[in-house]
Parts: sequence; structure tokens; C-alpha cells
Amino acid sequence: MKLPPSLDSRFETFVQALPEDYQQQAYEFKAFTRARKIRSPLQLLQVVMLYCGLDLSLRNCAGEVAQLQGYLSDTAVKKRLAACVPWVKSLLSGVFGLDQVVDSGSLRFIVIDGSSVQEPGATGTSYRLHIAIDLIHLTLRQVEITTAKEGEHLDHYVLESGDVVLIDRGYNQPKSLVPFIERGGEVVLRYNAHSMNLFEDGQDGERVKIDWESHLQRLNQQPGCVPVYLYHDDQRVSGYVHALPLPLAKAAEARRKAKQRARKKGRTAREKTLYLSEWVLIFTSLSPELLSTETASAL
Repeated sequence: MKLPPSLDSRFETFVQALPEDYQQQAYEFKAFTRARKIRSPLQLLQVVMLYCGLDLSLRNCAGEVAQLQGYLSDTAVKKRLAACVPWVKSLLSGVFGLDQVVDSGSLRFIVIDGSSVQEPGATGTSYRLHIAIDLIHLTLRQVEITTAKEGEHLDHYVLESGDVVLIDRGYNQPKSLVPFIERGGEVVLRYNAHSMNLFEDGQDGERVKIDWESHLQRLNQQPGCVPVYLYHDDQRVSGYVHALPLPLAKAAEARRKAKQRARKKGRTAREKTLYLSEWVLIFTSLSPELLSTETASAL
């Protein structure tokens, strides 16, 4: 089965990133047992990518096979794809190194994110899609659809003690983070110093807001870990911020984007904002003994 030239080149690049024994794994996981209309594990993987990567329908996938190798029903394609699930999970775990990222023990690493959905012809967001995925096993944990008025927050999900949620900047919300951590949950969060305050103890034990510009300057462009406190009302939880400086080229790009965002709002970006844009900040409730700066960065 031959893909169009542009798609074929991208597929070849994708295949090069797979484990060397990816075709042998297809036999071991019984995703491919014998050559029929789909003649090899490589062709089967093309069908997987047509369906999952390019979002072709089952019928269109069957049509791609049929062009060169004879009629194949959409039902047959569906059965072949269903048989590929264990094989694809194994391949992805190898590509991303998920089985080596962390020895999680009793912890369950859950990736959480929300996406906007726009109906045909609509001028704005029609719905929001909220998804939780088990990072290690690559399985869907929860899917919820809400109206466009519902923003991203942890209350959408059924979470338990021992769940470690990996979340982006949209979840810098003490009102949902603190109660979740108090219940035994853990977080690994892309921290936004402009939208959520973190604190440290002052000389007299009082609550002192952290000046991130001063803290990061003391790191002298080296990765570091800073103990912090997060508050919601009278509740306080301990945490850590892993700080990683961006490479020079990416730091320059981050500064450029920060200036561009400020111009769109009719402002001039502050030097403090530009300096912070040169760093990746990760807040976590897990201790450095459990989650190092290197591992937090990889996650």
C-alpha cells in the first residue's frame, strides 16, 4: 500500500523512531498473524496511522487498502485495528520510555487536560472535552464533555489517594489543588508564577510570598529545586518547584513571544516577565527523593 509522497515521508520518519523489533512484536501480540489483504506488519501500521493519525474513517481506510490489494470491508478494518491495541501500547511505551520514566510503586500517574470543541459553522467554542489518561498503561481513565462555560479544573475528575496528576498551566488553581493534595493526591504542574502565588517562611515564621526573579538569579542558570508552600484559605500544603533554564535559542524565542503577547494587550513586557519566560517551572507535591528535577522535566 503506497501513501501519497508527503504522507509517505512522514510515515518513514515515524517508523524510524520505533523499536527495531516492531514487526516481530506485531506477531508476538497477535496483531498480525498471516498475510491476507494486509500483507505485512508495516502495512498494518500504515492502516493504524491512517485511522489514528490522519483521522480517516474505517471506510476510507478500507478504500486505501482496496486500491492496490482488493476489497476489504470497514468491519474487517475495525477488527484488525482492535487487535492492534496491545501492540501499539507496547510500541508507544518503548518510544516514550514510559516503562523507565519512574518506578511509581503505589503511585498512579494520570495526564489530565481539556480541549475545546467547535461545531461546524460555529464561531466559538461549542463544548469542552476533559480527558484523563493513565500515563504508564496508556489507557483512558475518564472522559467528560461539558458546555463551553465550564473551564479546566480537577473537580471534573474522579481522583483517588495515590493519583499523581500531570497538568498544565491552566490548572494553577489553589482552590482545587490544595483540597486534592490534602486528600492524598499528588500533582506535577507546569507552574505559572503570574497566576498563582507560592510562599516560604520568613525570619519570624510569617508567610512570605516568593520573589521568583531573586530565587532564579541565585541559581545562576543551573537547574534547582525550591521548597515552597501553597495556601487556600487556612489550608497549607508543602511542595517543591523544580526550575530549569531554557537553552539560549529557546529562551530568546520565549522572550520574543512574551513581548508579542504584551504588545497585543497594548503594554510593554516587564523585565521580570521576560526573565521568568526563560525558565521552565514545575510545581509538585512529591518530594525530590521521589521525583527528581530530571524526572519532573522528563514527565
